[in-house]
Amino acid sequence: MRRSSLALVLVVLVLALFIFENMQAVVATLQKNEAASLMAQGDLQAELHVIKARQGQAGGDAAKFFDRIEALPAPETGRRVVRAGKELRLEIRKPLGDRAGLLFLKMIRSRQLDTLGGLRRVLSFLNVLLGILLAGGGIYLMVLLFKKQPAEGKLSADSPLQDYLVEMKSAQLELQAIADAQRRASSEKEELNRSIINTVHLGVICLTAGGKIEIFNPAAQQLFDRSFAAAKNMPLADVLVGSPELARFILGAAAKSSAEIESGAGIFYVDVVPLADGGRLALVRDISDERKRERIRRQSDNLMMLGEMAASLAHEVRNSLGVILGYSRALAASRKRRARWFARSSS
Repeated sequence: MRRSSLALVLVVLVLALFIFENMQAVVATLQKNEAASLMAQGDLQAELHVIKARQGQAGGDAAKFFDRIEALPAPETGRRVVRAGKELRLEIRKPLGDRAGLLFLKMIRSRQLDTLGGLRRVLSFLNVLLGILLAGGGIYLMVLLFKKQPAEGKLSADSPLQDYLVEMKSAQLELQAIADAQRRASSEKEELNRSIINTVHLGVICLTAGGKIEIFNPAAQQLFDRSFAAAKNMPLADVLVGSPELARFILGAAAKSSAEIESGAGIFYVDVVPLADGGRLALVRDISDERKRERIRRQSDNLMMLGEMAASLAHEVRNSLGVILGYSRALAASRKRRARWFARSSS
């Protein structure tokens, strides 16, 4: 092989090594983004599971999403990723009350992560192979240079340059395909999260750090008679104008808190979770009908108790009146006998 051709091959190898190194870095970034998306989805599923558990509802999708859910003897909060063999395991701890908590376990794996992992291994192998070829070609070029061979003809770079451009175009198309796949996956995950929020029966209100509404699901729209278009980017107090106490509680919650709020014409049970960016996530449930049923049940119980007391009192009064009547009749009979005796005695 001519020294000029070998030098061009080495240049192409260097460029290919540079391209594959960048591709490997892109794939590593995509892996991190995919893992972060899985962790964020896991945190949301865990939070929804805890809220449903407090309300006495079934776990729902969280039990399918996580590999295992364990009870903790004490309330704990935290999220970490630990290595379990060759895989990574996500551990999320959530408090379930003052004396208990839940541990959510899930292996961080998905079809896209497996695909990206395989692609990263292939790129790593190609980088190693290109490095070996580059080192071998450099050594061989040095040997040819020291042989002092006669000058060779002019290099015809048209064909190698064309091959290099084709390879560059192919690498660009491959990177574009990977980026498109990542965007599609992110879009699918956002659609999944949106469908979860839209189908949950609780009113979900997400506020920005400035106190403006960012998420207002259909349940919240039905509770407060406001459409999403009318609530988007509006202050919470303006949207919940008929429930000012509820709006003040959500905006004033500095830590995770729950309360039963009687505001306006309704009674609401609300959970408020502060977000990392300074915003707030509020989950609202209308319990007005439940409280009305409880009041009706208490009134019914009181009326039943009052009826039993009235019946008992009537029985006691009736017995007492019977005794008094008996004594009265006995006294009347005694007076009659005494009167007849006096009459006989006087005659």
